[in-house]
Amino acid sequence: MNTLFDNTLPTGPMTRPAPAQLAAKGDPSTSKRAAAYYLAGDGFETDCGRVYRALVADPGTTSAELAARANLDRHLVAKRLPDLERGGLVKRGPARECRVGGLQAVTWDVVGGAS
Repeated sequence: MNTLFDNTLPTGPMTRPAPAQLAAKGDPSTSKRAAAYYLAGDGFETDCGRVYRALVADPGTTSAELAARANLDRHLVAKRLPDLERGGLVKRGPARECRVGGLQAVTWDVVGGAS
C-alpha cells in the first residue's frame, strides 16, 4: 500500500477516518461498502497527498479556491483538510471573503509555512 506522502513531503501520523465517518448510519449499504473500499485501498492517502501538495503550492486559500486552482473536487478538499489538520500538517487561517463563492470562509495554511 502506498503511504500518505512520497519522499518529498513531510511524514507524520495521520488519523485515518473510521468507515462510520465516511458513511452515516442512515446511508444506503452501497455508501458503507464504498467507504470500506476507500479505506482498504490507498484512496485516503492519495487524496490527502493531492490536497496537501496543492496547499503547499497555494497557501492561504479557502477550500473552494484551492479546489478550483488545483482542479480538485471542492467536497474532497473540504473533507481532507480537517484530516490533514488532525495530522498536524495544516492549520486554519483567518476567515475572509472567498473569491470563488463570495462568502466568508476559513483559509488554510501549511504548518510551518508562511501565511
